[in-house]
Amino acid sequence: MISSRLTTWPFAQVHATPEQLTISAPIPGTFVATHGNLASITPFGRVPVVANGLRFEAYFRRRVAVFWTLRRSTLTAELADLGWHVRSC
Repeated sequence: MISSRLTTWPFAQVHATPEQLTISAPIPGTFVATHGNLASITPFGRVPVVANGLRFEAYFRRRVAVFWTLRRSTLTAELADLGWHVRSC
């Protein structure tokens, strides 16, 4: 079973370092991943005109977080600069 969390800026934020990636939101809470437990980061769907998302999937308990953002390409580039690989569709 996959546990999903859907979050969006400005209610949620992504914080990343080369070692750890955190998506925090008041609801549904915090998603934390490291290179060792993150299975993938992939582009996710499209909310027409509003935003694009990134889907973060962790190995542990098959947890998934989708972060909706108005600037997916910028976030993807910033994550890549920190060593986080975002797969293309």
